[in-house]
Amino acid sequence: YVVDELGCILDNKGESGWTMPEIFASRVNTYDFTDVYAVTLTSGANDHRKAVAVGTVQAIGSTFDTATYAGAMQASVEKIIASNKETKIFLITPIKGWFTESGTSNVPGPYNGEMMISIEYANAVKQIGALYSIPVVDWYNQVNINDLNKNFYLGDNPAVFTAYLLHPNQK
Repeated sequence: YVVDELGCILDNKGESGWTMPEIFASRVNTYDFTDVYAVTLTSGANDHRKAVAVGTVQAIGSTFDTATYAGAMQASVEKIIASNKETKIFLITPIKGWFTESGTSNVPGPYNGEMMISIEYANAVKQIGALYSIPVVDWYNQVNINDLNKNFYLGDNPAVFTAYLLHPNQK
């Protein structure tokens, strides 16, 4: 859809099941942004599922704890800016998602024992966006998904897989 709408080249480096620390270490930190016009960064569902600490947003130019969600996100932003100051960065919060198990191979966490993706992840993304003056798409709060309609908007089939309800459908 993005390619059709914008007529651009899309180089999707997303990996199913990865956390923000993994995305930073294996994708962002190793990528050449020299000729990149725009980047979107999003993560959160797998961070929550695997109980990755949110961490603390630090001052620009700090040494970041890239084992945390916020630290890996900030390190990613600064890596992109250092590589190409003209690259447009767009941050995307995680969408709300629900877990039906915990302490299993499917959901080894979840973060703080919360059975819905913690708002702390979304707040960290918004805080980082404000700090760097980067636009944030707030999927957590502004896409009309809640307890009453989650089964309508999220497409994980509970008859097939019951560990969580996370992935948006075409609606």
